[in-house]
Amino acid sequence: DVQARPVTGYPYLRANRFLASFRNQPLGAAGWRQWLELMREQDLRARRIEWGHLDTDWQVFVTRVKPDQLSNLGTMEAVSHCGELLVEQGPAGPEARKLRQAVLVEDNYQDWKRVFGLYTLTRHAALRGINELAAFTHQQYRLPVDDLIPSGARMVYGPQADHYLNAGQLRSLMQESSRNPLRIPLPTAQQAQQLFRNYAPIWIIGQTTDNDLMDHRPDNGQ
Repeated sequence: DVQARPVTGYPYLRANRFLASFRNQPLGAAGWRQWLELMREQDLRARRIEWGHLDTDWQVFVTRVKPDQLSNLGTMEAVSHCGELLVEQGPAGPEARKLRQAVLVEDNYQDWKRVFGLYTLTRHAALRGINELAAFTHQQYRLPVDDLIPSGARMVYGPQADHYLNAGQLRSLMQESSRNPLRIPLPTAQQAQQLFRNYAPIWIIGQTTDNDLMDHRPDNGQ
């Protein structure tokens, strides 16, 4: 469930490959603070997932050993508060260089399996199958919809959008969401919804049997 990797020696930070790509870049004071904050948010997100997986007895145990000065906060609120304090104090000088070296996301490849495996023997057969599948898929996508699904037996499901953003509006949205020290797109909830509505796929479903019907009834738990 957790995608970000813990940063060794800094238990309040986790990084993914994107955040790790900033480890050798000049960031400036504001960029450095934002970088730390984004890694702290990754850690908090992961800890919430891990907390949800804990048995009740372990959750009770962790709650009981929480410091007295944080007793008025929920467990995840306390974790977030501690992380914020550590980011504010932020590593500096030699400690900052140490942190940069620690922000590294290793791959999951095991070299000995790659050396002794059957990759060399099977790659040509696999590539042939992949190329044949790609050619078939491209051929199917070139067919008109009417040739695939009769107009009387299909339903169209698409985003509930009053209008779509034009190129200029999209450019403006991305520029506005990137006005931060690291200059990376960080859309607000409203901006994210605009993007979701704009790029949501349109599903055309051929309803040839009852199995193809979309059930709009409320979920009754069955």
